[in-house]
This record gives sequence, C-alpha cells and structure tokens, in this order.
Amino acid sequence: MNRAEATVGAQIAIVTTDATTVDWLVGWGTATRDEVDFHYDGAAARARGFSAPVVHGPLKGAWVAAQLAMASGAQWKLVRLACRYRAPDYVGDTLRLTATIDAADPEAGTVEVRFDVANSDGLVTVSGTGTLRRVAGGTP
Repeated sequence: MNRAEATVGAQIAIVTTDATTVDWLVGWGTATRDEVDFHYDGAAARARGFSAPVVHGPLKGAWVAAQLAMASGAQWKLVRLACRYRAPDYVGDTLRLTATIDAADPEAGTVEVRFDVANSDGLVTVSGTGTLRRVAGGTP
C-alpha cells in the first residue's frame, strides 16, 4: 500500500483461508502449550457443547496480524492489534478477513484499520482494529 492508497474507506485486505484443520490447531497448541482437548478432539468439543474442535482465539488473532502485515506491504508495520472474539470457529470452517482503513494521519504516518473475520456461514466471529505505521525509508 502506498501513501496514495492509504485513504479512509480503502479496503486493504480480503483474504480467505481453508487452513482450519486439526493439524493447524495441534501445531498452534503445541507451540503455545495450549493443548486443551476441545481444540483438537471432536468428542471433547461436543462434550462442551461445540459442534467440532474449536479454533484457538489467539491463533485467529495471529492469522489476522500476519494477513494485515502482508496486505499492507513492506513499507508499513502493524504496531497495534485489538481483537474481539465474538463466536467460535471450527475445524473445517473457511475464514474470510476483510479490512478497511477507518482513519489516516499523514503527519504521523499512521492508518487505523477496522477488520472482521467471518466464518463459512458469513457469521462475523472476530472483529477488531489495528494501527499501521509507515516505516522510515518506506516508499511514499
């Protein structure tokens, strides 16, 4: 994203992933030591009232952060991310991230973004905001 594209209302990311697999959750759980069984065991998830293993909330936040960083380009750095986890996502769900610039401060070299993550049914399961800052030497 160049400076001209950093305008209020501009959409900076529309990304979809089908990577919500048990292997993805086991890898995240192992790396973060969050190995609670309802994240990878269908029977354990159903025993807690879920329809399938539940995607870790922080994993969704990390995915959003990575996607915003990639979509904005090397001249921008994600410096703040706030997520509101509204509903669970499950193994097999397709997640769709949309992000829009809500405010831009050319003097400070920052933009504020608003984002939503929707599941396969179109239900918004994560919403939030973030701040991107133009890095020194970044392309205008």
